[in-house]
Amino acid sequence: MKIGHCTLHLNVLCISFAFAAFIVGLFAAYYWFKASKIEIDPGWRGGSTQSAADAQGPIEPGEPQLSEMSWLSATITAAEKSAGFNRVAARLTALAVVLSALSSVLGALVGFCSPQ
Repeated sequence: MKIGHCTLHLNVLCISFAFAAFIVGLFAAYYWFKASKIEIDPGWRGGSTQSAADAQGPIEPGEPQLSEMSWLSATITAAEKSAGFNRVAARLTALAVVLSALSSVLGALVGFCSPQ
């Protein structure tokens, strides 16, 4: 059976959009994964230093109010970083949905162009 010119082009476009949606969806998943791995770090050195840079960090303040302010600031910073990754992931997901919808519409059009 010979595939018509129109059908061949629609099939190629359909597969191309589906593949692009898959790749963009994977990038979105990667950014959501990165957003979930952001840790809250007030910048204090820990018990066992792992590098010279860690040893130069400040120690946790003994004053509870100062400690809480540092934790709050670190939490806000982490939330801002995570929100940035989430924003990119949401936009990539929207693009993947559009590409997937185009692939579906083109796939439906193949039936109209195929010779009967």
